[in-house]
Amino acid sequence: MTDSSDLAKAMLETQQVNYCSLSSIAFLIWDICITFGDEVNYIWRQSNRSPTKWLFLFTRYVSVVGQMIRFLRSLGFFWTPPIPGSTCHPWFVVQSLWTALLVTAVELIFGVRVYALYQSSRWIRNLLLFIFASNFLVVIITFAVMLPKFQYNDNCFPLTSANSLESLRIWTLIHTA
Repeated sequence: MTDSSDLAKAMLETQQVNYCSLSSIAFLIWDICITFGDEVNYIWRQSNRSPTKWLFLFTRYVSVVGQMIRFLRSLGFFWTPPIPGSTCHPWFVVQSLWTALLVTAVELIFGVRVYALYQSSRWIRNLLLFIFASNFLVVIITFAVMLPKFQYNDNCFPLTSANSLESLRIWTLIHTA
């Protein structure tokens, strides 16, 4: 590839990330605005010891903060290209862990709901715990194996290879099964 085609590709990738980030921020804020009354009635009034209250608030507001940070970063608020490789890897690790924590919190919320639907069945609880622990183990192993292998372009986007894409496909298949 020539330098101009690399630059054009980087600009296109940055523009796509900016559009997606801004769209998700707009959606999250819109969702908060239209459901805030219900949140106050049903969530804020729960006991401070309620794990579902904190899981809800975590997923609700940490996702907005995370998207805002990603959007500001894509606008060059924290640094501008070319970004040193020593910055890209920690940024990608933090971003990946942030996402994994949010997904884990949502899975816990779904698990609590399923557990309640089955009238607190011990069998369902054990099954959900097994599934959750297995999923968590797959995520940890995937992070440990895949994250050190990533290389990044000047915008801190991970470069893809046939092996990394195949590994991602396998991880996605296992994670969504």
